[in-house]
Amino acid sequence: MWKERMVNVNDSILIRKKLYKLNDSEDFEDFDRFLMKKVLGKEQIQELLSEKTTDKRIQQLREEAYLIFYKEVKADKVASRTTIKRWFGLNGYGRPKRKQIFKLAFALKMAEEELEEYLVQGILQPGVQINDYREMIYRYGIDRSLSYEECVDMIRVFEKHVYKDTVIEQNTHTALLWEMYRANCTKPKEEFLLWMCSNAGFFKGYSKVALRHFMEMKSQMLTYIRQNAQEQLFILLEETDFREWAVENGLSKEDYGDNIYRYIKNVSRRKGQGNLDPDLKEAILECNWVAYSSRDKTTDLLAELYASAIETGEGKIRPQKRISYKGRNEFMLPDQIHFMTDKHISQIIGIAQQKEKEIRLSQALGSLEDAEGSCPEWIGKMLEEYGITPPADVAGTRNLLRKLLTMQEQRCHIVQRDDLLPLIHYVAQRKYEELIQEQNQSYHSENAKIFFIQMADTILLECRMAPISEKYHLDYLLLSCYGEDYMYSLADVIEEAGMLE
Repeated sequence: MWKERMVNVNDSILIRKKLYKLNDSEDFEDFDRFLMKKVLGKEQIQELLSEKTTDKRIQQLREEAYLIFYKEVKADKVASRTTIKRWFGLNGYGRPKRKQIFKLAFALKMAEEELEEYLVQGILQPGVQINDYREMIYRYGIDRSLSYEECVDMIRVFEKHVYKDTVIEQNTHTALLWEMYRANCTKPKEEFLLWMCSNAGFFKGYSKVALRHFMEMKSQMLTYIRQNAQEQLFILLEETDFREWAVENGLSKEDYGDNIYRYIKNVSRRKGQGNLDPDLKEAILECNWVAYSSRDKTTDLLAELYASAIETGEGKIRPQKRISYKGRNEFMLPDQIHFMTDKHISQIIGIAQQKEKEIRLSQALGSLEDAEGSCPEWIGKMLEEYGITPPADVAGTRNLLRKLLTMQEQRCHIVQRDDLLPLIHYVAQRKYEELIQEQNQSYHSENAKIFFIQMADTILLECRMAPISEKYHLDYLLLSCYGEDYMYSLADVIEEAGMLE
């Protein structure tokens, strides 16, 4: 709802040029180019980066890099041949999963710095999550030059012997855990695992720091959305006799929110010219809902971020209860630009419960590794808590737990860079606008851009994520919102992308 303006001619030309570049240029770094630069020699990298290099030669470089890389990792079976080809942009495109990066780390005998580089710059995810017991063990294995198989065995031992009644603490322990890890990482495997088991409650499996920043940005953004809806609502009400009606009924401005719907009902009973225009009535109800009544905060947030990409339904200003987007073929945007969904945000917000369930299932499965006979009572009770009838025997319980764990892992989404940046961008723009109003200054494109970058980089650094860079697709798109004359929202620029041919 904020800044519902058409992009002016000068800025439109500038933004469209950037959108064409976003779609057509080889200048952007995704995992394929990251990996090619890791594998190829110095002269080949210079060719890759040169604007004079033909598409045919780029394809040859992809093939050369793939062959070198596959030869190195083939024996370790980090992924199928087809999957690895896609990592190099051959026969499609694919980005490795986080688990596969850890497998690669062992196959390529990476040092800790290189592992961080693959996670943070390669797949644009947070660095090693020390709160996740698996990732801590992988990091220990890399530091101690263990094999991937040895680390998998350590994970099984941990899951088998950790106490089933361990209470997982949902506080921020990241800095403490890193300190504790460094104090214990030189211990032999058995001692290290004993230390981990004695501190099992700390391993909640996700970064509370990143989640806190996501929730703070979400809260700030929703506050701005409410404020904007109220301002827009009062402008719309100026076109009606609402103020006169409020005076007649002895209402103060603080009472408006509770009585606007009452006013609409009153007006709807009028006949002739006293009634409201249907479009004006719909707009007032929409603004009133967002400003005072809405409890569906995720829908409000997505409706603001991606307004121009959302299907609203025929004759409706407000989208349906569940956000649905127009087809991606209606926007000239690369596949790397994702629109968040209700489900995705819900899974982020619920990560504590989802991750705890995943850990419990993993521990239960680990405890049954060598077990026989009937299903243990504590596992049966746990499954019943999740609304699942436990099998009678251990074999059936093991099979069930494997299936449940696979499904549960798909529900666990840690906060990622692409989740944070659109929210930070929105809040930074609003804060910059407040700042220049307070200081009685005019908009300055470069200053506004720097304001966003500094705010984003501060948060990203705390979350162990890559800083803002124009070499990343989403960053480039967000930085394109700063025109010469005005500052535009992400929704404005998405709308421009929908006008390109």
